Amino acid sequence: PDILIANGKYYIYTTALGTNNVEFHAYSSTDLSNWVDEGVVFNLLSTTWATKQGYAPNVVYRNNKYYFYFSGNEKV
Repeated sequence: PDILIANGKYYIYTTALGTNNVEFHAYSSTDLSNWVDEGVVFNLLSTTWATKQGYAPNVVYRNNKYYFYFSGNEKV
């Protein structure tokens, strides 16, 4: 996974967990040694085009917004 630095914290977004890999979690750290599970940040079941196999997430900050990219059902 890629790492995002925002507001003095490091964030990593992992490959989706759970049945059929549908729940993306974020983990945060202030020191890169101790990590906190921030919980589910996106669930594939809220989409119509991807309902399983969530992989390779990334977050990009652009124009004052955060964009969450991922693949699911072998699509991006």
